[in-house]
Amino acid sequence: MKARAISAAVLWGLSGPVAVLGIGADNLFGVLACLFGGALFSWLVLGQLQIKTLFQDVSRLRGRSLIMLLIFSLLFILYYFVWFYGIYHYRPVEALVINYLWPMILYLTHTKFFGDRGANYFVDIPVLAVAFLGVSFIVFSGRDVSADTDESEFALSFVAAVLPAIYFGILRYSEEKTYFSKSAALKLSSIIGFVLCSAGAIATLSIEPLAEAKDYFPAFIMGILSISIANKLFAEAADGTNTAFLSSVSYFSPVIAVVLMSFFIDGRIPGGAWFGIVLVIVSNVLTSRLLVSHVQLLVVAVCAFYMLSWIYVRQALDLTIDVSIYLASIPAFFALFVGITLPRLMDRRSKISEKFHSIVFFVLSLQAEIDELDEPRAGAVSRTVYKEFLEYVHDVVRNGARTESRGKISIFSQEAKTALRSLKAPKVDEVAYQAEKAAAECVYLLRPTFGFFEIFALVLSAGATALAAIGASTDPTVLAVVALLSFVVFSIVGRVIHINYFGNEIVSNEFIRNVQLGKFPSFLNPTKNASEIPAAVAHNLAALDAGPNSDKAEVEALERTLASQRLGWRIVATFLNFAIFALMWLLVIEFVSDGHF
Repeated sequence: MKARAISAAVLWGLSGPVAVLGIGADNLFGVLACLFGGALFSWLVLGQLQIKTLFQDVSRLRGRSLIMLLIFSLLFILYYFVWFYGIYHYRPVEALVINYLWPMILYLTHTKFFGDRGANYFVDIPVLAVAFLGVSFIVFSGRDVSADTDESEFALSFVAAVLPAIYFGILRYSEEKTYFSKSAALKLSSIIGFVLCSAGAIATLSIEPLAEAKDYFPAFIMGILSISIANKLFAEAADGTNTAFLSSVSYFSPVIAVVLMSFFIDGRIPGGAWFGIVLVIVSNVLTSRLLVSHVQLLVVAVCAFYMLSWIYVRQALDLTIDVSIYLASIPAFFALFVGITLPRLMDRRSKISEKFHSIVFFVLSLQAEIDELDEPRAGAVSRTVYKEFLEYVHDVVRNGARTESRGKISIFSQEAKTALRSLKAPKVDEVAYQAEKAAAECVYLLRPTFGFFEIFALVLSAGATALAAIGASTDPTVLAVVALLSFVVFSIVGRVIHINYFGNEIVSNEFIRNVQLGKFPSFLNPTKNASEIPAAVAHNLAALDAGPNSDKAEVEALERTLASQRLGWRIVATFLNFAIFALMWLLVIEFVSDGHF
C-alpha cells in the first residue's frame, strides 16, 4: 500500500509540469507529454481500472448509494476544473503555497471524523508542518512575491486545498455507511475525466488554429489520466496505510513539480529549494517509521541521484536543452517502469505470502493426520514430509521467479508420494493433494506475467523512435530499425531486471525465514487462534515448538545458505541493472544522433 501512495505522489508531481510544458511548447515537449500519456493510457487499458466491469458495478447500486456516486462524480469534475484553471492562469507563488495545505487538511479531517488508531497529533502535526515548511522554501526560492495578487487567487487555492480532503472523505464515508462501491466510483470518475479531456480537446481544435491546438491535446491526455490513476492509487493506499504517512508522502508531488519546472524552464534549482527538499525527505522518513520497502527506497534513490546528477552536469557543461532531455529521459522511463511494476509486484508478493500460509497449513495438517495413524512407519514419513517441505521453501527462495524453469513445482518427491500412498489413508491423500495444489498455484504466481514486459518494451521503443524522428531522420527504414532494435533490447533488459532482482526479492521475506527455522505465522499459533485450526494441528504445532520433526542441523544449514544472499549483492545487482538500462538507452540515442543507421 505504501508503494501505491508513493506512485500517486509521483504522478501528481509529474502531471502539472508536463501539462504546462506541453501547452504551447515546441514539438519535443509535445511528444514527451504524448508518450507519458500513452504509457498511462496503456496501463489504463490493460485492466488497472477494469472499465469493462463498470456498468455491472453501477447496476448493483440503489438509492442512497447511487446518489453518493453521483455526488462523488460531480466533485471529481469540480476538482478537474480547479486543476486546469490553475494550469492555464499560472497562480502566483503565495496562492500556490496555500494550495499545498491540502495534505495537512486531509490529515486533520480524516483523523477527526474517521479516526486513526495510529495517529499521534503531538508527533504527526509538527512533522507535517516541517514538510509544509520545506515546500514553502522550494516554491519561494528564486521567486518574487507578487505585488498585485487578487484575493480570488487565494480563495481558489484554498478551495483546491480543501477539495482532496472532501473528495476522499466522501469516498471513505460512503464506503463505510452505504453500499457504495469504491471501485465503481473510481472507474466512473476516470471515464468522466476522459470525456472532459476529449471535450476540451475538441473545443480547442474548433477555436484554435490546428498548428497551435495540436500541442494542447497531449497535455489534456496526460493531465486527466495521470490524476485519475493517482487518485485511484491514493484511495487504495488509504485502506491499509496510516493517514500521517499518506499526508506526508503527498508533499513529494510539489517537490517533483518544482524540480522539473526549474530544470526545464530556469535551467537550475535555487539554493533554498535544496533545503526544502531535505525537509520534505526528513518528514517522510519520520512518518514512514522506516516501514517502506528497501527496494522502493533504493530505486527512488538511484533514480533521484541520476536525475540530479544530470541537472548538475547540464548546468556545469551548459548543454543544450535537447541533449539534456535525451539524458534525463533515461531515469524518467526507468522510473515509469518501476512505478508500474512495483504495485503489481507488491500485490503478487502479498498473494504469494497468503499462498505460503496455505501450504504451511496443509503440510502441518498432513503431519498431524500422519501422526494420528497407528502405523510404525508414520514417524519416518512425517519427518520426510517436513524435510522435503523445507527443501521446497529453500528452492523457491533461492531461485525466485526461475523456480518453474528449474522444475521444482511439486513439494514432495516421487518417493515421498509413494510413501504417503502406502499409508492407505484417504484423509492423508486428500490433504497431500491440497498442499500440492497450493504449491502449484504459488509457482504460477511466481512466473513473470507474459506480455507485460513486451508492452513495457513497446512503450520505450516508441520513445526511442520518437527521439530518432526528432533528432536525426524521418526515413521510415531508419525508424523501423530503431523501433525493432530498441524493442528487443528493452524487452531483454526488462526481464533481466525482473528475474535477477525483483523475482528473488518477491519471496525472500521474513515469513519464509521463520518457516525454515520452525517458526510459524501468528494465525497458526495455537496459543492465539487455537479455535481456527484443528486440534490435531495445534497439538502438532506444540510438538514442533518443543522440537521440530526434522534434523536441526539441516535446518540451520538451510538458514546459513539463505543468509549468504547478502544485501550488498542485491544493491550491486540493482545498480548493474540500472547501468545496463542506461547504457542501452544511450547507445540507441547515440546511433541515431550520429546517423549510423
